[in-house]
Amino acid sequence: MGEPLCLAWDRSLLAYDFGPGHPMSPVRLDLTARLLDAFGLLTAPSVVVVAPEPAPDETLLLVHTQEYIDAVRRSGAAPYNTYEPDKGLGTDDDPVFADMHEASARIVGASESAMILIEAVRDAALKQQLAKRQRGPGMIVAFFEWV
Repeated sequence: MGEPLCLAWDRSLLAYDFGPGHPMSPVRLDLTARLLDAFGLLTAPSVVVVAPEPAPDETLLLVHTQEYIDAVRRSGAAPYNTYEPDKGLGTDDDPVFADMHEASARIVGASESAMILIEAVRDAALKQQLAKRQRGPGMIVAFFEWV
C-alpha cells in the first residue's frame, strides 16, 4: 500500500465567506466535501483528514504587515462594520464578515498543513530512493526524480 492521502479539511473552513454572489463562495468547499463523503473517501482507511488550525500571526507576517493583520481582525469583530477601504476591506472584492481574521487564518493554516504534509511525504520518498542508490551518479538521478 502506498502513502496515505492527507486532506486538510474541517467544516470550520466554510466560515471563510464573503457573502452571496462572491466568487470565493464556501459552497465550492462544501460540495467537494459532500462528494468526497458520499463516495466514502473521507473515512477510507488510506485517507487521513487533518483539521487545520488557524495560522499564527508569525505565518501571516510572511506576506502581510502587522497593520493589515490588525485591520482584518478589527473588521471581522462585532459589529462587523469596521470597513477599512484604504486596506481594501469592506469593498466588493473583500467584503467584511464576522470573524474574518479567524476564518482567513484557518484557510492559511489549511494551506500550510497541506504543504507540510506534502514535504514530509516527498522527503520520505526521497530518502527511500537515496537509500536504494549505492553510487554517486544514481543519487543525482534520484534527487531529480523527487524535486
